[in-house]
Amino acid sequence: MDRAILDVIHRIQLPDNATRQRAEEELSQLVTSDPSQAAIVLINIAKTSDAHIAIRQSALLNLKRIVPLFWSAGFDSFRGPAINQDSKIHIRSDLLNLITGDPDSKIRSGGAYAVVQIAAVDYPDEWPDLLDILYTKMTSLDPIAVLGGLSLLQDLFDDLVTEEQFFEGGVGIATITQCLKLLSSDQVADNIKAAAANLYKSCLLQLQSPDVLESPQKRAGLEQHFKEIVTLLTVILQKHSLNIHSIILRTTLYSIAYTLNTEFPEKLFENNAKIALQQQVANDIISTSKVFVELVVLENEDTYTNNNDLDISTSTSLNNLLIEQFQFLGSLNKLKITQSPIEYFLDSVLVSCFIPLEAESEWLGDYNVFVTDETGVSPDFVARNAVFEYLSELNKEDANSIFNWCVKKLLQFDGSDDWRSKEALLYALGGLLQNDVHLHTDISLVEILNSIASLLQDKEVLVRARAILIIPEFLEKFKDSLSSTDFGIKSMMESLRIASNDESPVLKAAFLVSLTYYNSILEFQGVPKESQEIIFRICEALLEDAEEDTPSLLAETLTLALKINRTSIRALNLLFQIASRDPGNIQLVIDIEEALEALLADVDLQTYLSYAQTSLPGLLATLESSNYEFSAQLSLAIQILNIFIYNCPQSLPQSLFNIINPVLAKLLLQATDDQLLQLGGDAYTSLVKVSEADFFDVGVVLEILSKFLDPNLSDSAAMNVGSLVVSAITKFSANLESILPQILEATTRRLIAAKELSTVEDLLSVLCYMVSIDVDQTINFLQNFEIQTIFNIWFKNFETLRGLKIKENCEALAKIYLANKSFEFTVDGDEYVDLKSDIIITRSMRRKQEFQQVSVSFKIIKCLVFELNSQAQHRDIGEATDYAHDDHDHDHDHIEQDDGDEGWEDLDDIGDNFEKFQSYIDDDRDHGDADDDLKEFLINFFKTVASQNIQNFKEIYNNLRDEEKQVLTENVV
Repeated sequence: MDRAILDVIHRIQLPDNATRQRAEEELSQLVTSDPSQAAIVLINIAKTSDAHIAIRQSALLNLKRIVPLFWSAGFDSFRGPAINQDSKIHIRSDLLNLITGDPDSKIRSGGAYAVVQIAAVDYPDEWPDLLDILYTKMTSLDPIAVLGGLSLLQDLFDDLVTEEQFFEGGVGIATITQCLKLLSSDQVADNIKAAAANLYKSCLLQLQSPDVLESPQKRAGLEQHFKEIVTLLTVILQKHSLNIHSIILRTTLYSIAYTLNTEFPEKLFENNAKIALQQQVANDIISTSKVFVELVVLENEDTYTNNNDLDISTSTSLNNLLIEQFQFLGSLNKLKITQSPIEYFLDSVLVSCFIPLEAESEWLGDYNVFVTDETGVSPDFVARNAVFEYLSELNKEDANSIFNWCVKKLLQFDGSDDWRSKEALLYALGGLLQNDVHLHTDISLVEILNSIASLLQDKEVLVRARAILIIPEFLEKFKDSLSSTDFGIKSMMESLRIASNDESPVLKAAFLVSLTYYNSILEFQGVPKESQEIIFRICEALLEDAEEDTPSLLAETLTLALKINRTSIRALNLLFQIASRDPGNIQLVIDIEEALEALLADVDLQTYLSYAQTSLPGLLATLESSNYEFSAQLSLAIQILNIFIYNCPQSLPQSLFNIINPVLAKLLLQATDDQLLQLGGDAYTSLVKVSEADFFDVGVVLEILSKFLDPNLSDSAAMNVGSLVVSAITKFSANLESILPQILEATTRRLIAAKELSTVEDLLSVLCYMVSIDVDQTINFLQNFEIQTIFNIWFKNFETLRGLKIKENCEALAKIYLANKSFEFTVDGDEYVDLKSDIIITRSMRRKQEFQQVSVSFKIIKCLVFELNSQAQHRDIGEATDYAHDDHDHDHDHIEQDDGDEGWEDLDDIGDNFEKFQSYIDDDRDHGDADDDLKEFLINFFKTVASQNIQNFKEIYNNLRDEEKQVLTENVV
């Protein structure tokens, strides 16, 4: 088998797919025939040091693949037969030797993955000495053994070590002790210290457990350890070195310092230690930033870091170090910066904001990258981002000190200054302007604004772009001192002129981003109308190459430009061009919809018809040519069509109806895709609402309703069927009178079958509508079907209703209650809970729980009390009561009262006494909440039912929980 497996492993490396697949099938057969022997052969190949590295890696990879299948029944995918115990012992030992002895990091990494797999089922029972072996390796004089042991321990901590093992099993103290020994030793290389620091970070996650602070013994140990680690950090960080492994080590140490300062009780971190580390990190930033400029910004030859490891990027490492340094420094923002002389530190802050050559090249070569970075959606986080965050969160004193330093530097700029310094200074100012503290300067704000504006003429495009971006932020920060309207319009128009006349797409993109900033300080209706066409030209100039996040920016820009002048065919055409760039982009679709709604808002019919003439032919052609199969283009076309239909300023003209209805109806009847049916159903609902009833073929309407009410149709497809039913009943009441019972029956059956909340919500709106028209007839109709099931569904979903659905459901339930109907059935209240049981109720067990049975009227009152409380909390979150619905309510008509009065002394006179509650209601005192329609509706409802004792409200009230009585007392009385 040895030779056969080795031959197969060789063939697996070949580029021909067919050969590789046959080899993999052969290997599978060999393994299945004797898993134990096959596993031994694979580990032997992996540990053969003179074999080609690719062959060894492949052997480890295939060993990892067979472990879940043949190692132990502890794996979900175990197939068997199991590898025998002797082979397991041999494999475990060889893997540990590989990880702690092989010079190739790829082999060590592959072996570590297999060990973590095996340890998941074997540790600690079958492999009790695993951690002890690794601790022994950590004390070895062999650096490979130490690195391998640390790396594997790191993986095991992330995936395997439990909190109990960490604290009670001695794993935590043993690991932390070994890590600190390595970090403290002058004889240990930086790469090993970096690995030890990473392992220590994993230990910190365990030390953050709340149990540590709750246990006096653990807390005392943590306090002592805190002093030890903080002292050690202070000592290690004083040793400056710029080799690549030292950079990685320092990065991890600052990350540890940040965690210690932000994730543990503040008093554990002594103030003197914070001051010392603040001084240290400031000094470190000064030295790091110099190397950062040389190697990352200017990409000069690396004569600093002695980086011989091709797997480590010097640029990335320096970026990461500065990020951690500024994040830790920012976490100390309560301390005033004491670095002296301060100018050296501030110069370092500034150069850390320099745009690297790589970013400069990317931005100028592809403005889409610039847009992604500037709109805050880039996943990349680099040094200048960390500086920006640091400046935006500074304390008031330091923020003002740095702001005035930046202003003075800004005023001193002349033509000889390098452009990176100018751009970085403006960028740093942007961070300060985002700070919530009040900024003060003795220099005239107009003078500062003029200095920034002067950089709009700078010869370097990225300086001009940054100036365009910073001006609206400056105006917003100082809007109380500067007239944002006067200065804002003037600045915006000047930026618009420069961006329009400049060929640089980056500058044009910067202006469009700045428009989103101006939106917070300007009323665009006051901007000169001629600016709209210029903005459109800028959008058109960027459109052809727009990708990623730029189309969304263009759509957002259109929405803003339409505030200047709403009527524009050009905007409509541009909108469709933008939409075509990336119709599958969800954010772009949202932005397109907002822009289209802005365009159609408040237009007259003539303008609407001109828009329709331009747009509808293309939209309907997309629907007709789609074969009714899903595509992003078809989905977007339906959504745009829906907006067009819905925003018709009056009843839809028959000429438009005649071209829309056949296409849309055919799509609904022939499509099977859930999303198309959902979107198409929305559009058809809009069409029913805005069109005259006699335009429709009622037979087609019923055919569409029948499809959507079919219980076999998915909830996703039928998500808004309730709205369609209500619209159809409202529109065609005369035509549907004879078959209305069948429609309602189908609706109730669809409701019973529905599982998704959104679908249930929408179907409930049909019941709400019918109750609003005729509560008696609706209840009588439901009596002929599964009325108890319907009410249980209604009550079960009541607390999760959203938006406008809440009010219509409250009004419907209140109307049912006031109708004083008698129901010969009960509904589900709350679950029976055995408070004495120590059994943990899992989710699957909860489904089988039995519910207490209560009357419909009692449940309606509880639902409406819940909503009254929600409304009160929403209005004033600071006055939230202790009341909250959970799974342990005691819903029933007759409840034993708790004789204990702990926490409820103030309810003795009101909460437990209905007569007194009723007497206060009769006083009809002002509630001060008349502006809240739903809350006022609920208050009036409870006043009515209490004063008239409708449906024996007194008995219901007396059986409410104390918390619920308190809600009524606080809001109704």
